[in-house]
Amino acid sequence: MGLRDPAGGGWLQLRRVQEKQITDTQSKYEIEGYATSEVPGYLRGVSGAMSPSRLSENAMVDAENAIRVFTQFFGELPYGRIAITQQPEFNFGQSWPTLVYLPISAFFDATQRWMMMGGNAFRFADFIQEVTRMK
Repeated sequence: MGLRDPAGGGWLQLRRVQEKQITDTQSKYEIEGYATSEVPGYLRGVSGAMSPSRLSENAMVDAENAIRVFTQFFGELPYGRIAITQQPEFNFGQSWPTLVYLPISAFFDATQRWMMMGGNAFRFADFIQEVTRMK
């Protein structure tokens, strides 16, 4: 697979990025995952920090499931593809209809967050639950 920058010329061109791709046969959506093979400099040497690209499949599966749920409730989505992309900040993300920039923390599992943050990992998880729950 060739490397494409889903934003059309951003930070991905400056780093080693791993690309993964799946096609969901149920929703007929192409889901692309982009993540760096190394953690940003400020996380190097931190206990528990692992390669985000090794964990990008979790984010892609979450996207696949979200698309399936949306399709069940609201009908077919109009775009046919979405790119889930890791960006280097720990607590900032943003999105557009076919591009989602997830914070690097979204690529770490609960054990890794605990190793990096200790007891604060629970408060971080509570924050994520509050922000992402459906009203």
